Amino acid sequence: MPNSIKILAIIVVLQLSLPFAAHSQELFKAKLGIKIKTGNETRRAKAIDRIAEGDKLSIYVKPEVDSYVYIVNSNNSGASLLNKNSADQIVKSDIGGTFPRQGSAYSPDGNDGVETFMIIISKDKNEKIVKLFSRGSISNEKWLASEQESMKMSSLLSTFEPQDDHDFGGSLRGGDPFWSKLRVSAGEAMITQKFQFDVKK
Repeated sequence: MPNSIKILAIIVVLQLSLPFAAHSQELFKAKLGIKIKTGNETRRAKAIDRIAEGDKLSIYVKPEVDSYVYIVNSNNSGASLLNKNSADQIVKSDIGGTFPRQGSAYSPDGNDGVETFMIIISKDKNEKIVKLFSRGSISNEKWLASEQESMKMSSLLSTFEPQDDHDFGGSLRGGDPFWSKLRVSAGEAMITQKFQFDVKK
């Protein structure tokens, strides 16, 4: 192949790859996950998992930029916004956030069978979600429509392997080793991650 054709082919490849490179640089990323504690043992939750009555759940979120986080729990009784206080919805990129606050944990009693936790991370305040739960819990039917809309808007692109904090906005204070086990999710303006737990009594 003549050198001129080779050079032309390289230029075409570079031009085609530039939009993808630019898009990847604009991605909104966050480390997130749920820690399951059974007795003295801990592990990272899978998207669909099984837990037992009495197990404790802690939600970890560390966005690469200051963000708004919403934790929605749904079960047979309906859907509720767990971090309803506005102060608990803002997570700083250099600190990260755990839900509920450090030292506490969610502990499903198994009475509702399946428990679902939706983690929503947004660069901007999500007025729709705030308004939706302004009067407390809502029906699953009402939440389902909003949940589907949020998942479409999130444009979740990929889930990466655990990433060191030094490569993701600096090291976190406190030395909790679970931060290093979190995967990185990426979207555009919003990221959503859904976890479903079958609770055994």
